[in-house]
Amino acid sequence: MQQAELIQQLGISDSYFRKWRAGLGIEPKANYPDGEIELFNRLKQELESGAKLPEAIATITGRRPEPKQAPGRYSNLPAQLQPKAVAGALVQQFDQDVMTEFFRLLGQPLTRQEINQYVEVVSGSDDVIDAFILEAGSDD
Repeated sequence: MQQAELIQQLGISDSYFRKWRAGLGIEPKANYPDGEIELFNRLKQELESGAKLPEAIATITGRRPEPKQAPGRYSNLPAQLQPKAVAGALVQQFDQDVMTEFFRLLGQPLTRQEINQYVEVVSGSDDVIDAFILEAGSDD
């Protein structure tokens, strides 16, 4: 069957026919054999049943669709997934979360035991809080 007849039979435009043909891996030619016409008809049926073009082509050909590179912030995704970049982003987010929690806790009244607990984590010593209290008291 000639290309123009096939396009008319499928009820699609030339540009859609080119997309379908490329997706199915069929070379452009003047006449298409019955086997390739059957592939086009199967693709049309898949699309009419609600499948998207990449999934329909994958169903017919058995090949997974080629992943497209996402525009915008994901276009540099492989570089962003390097171990050093990921580690840096995790440390930065952790630091930000720690500081957020730190300032949230500063806004609340703390008992001496809670203050000692937080200072102990930071300094590893119980004596540091006593030094801070003594120093704060001497300024008054």
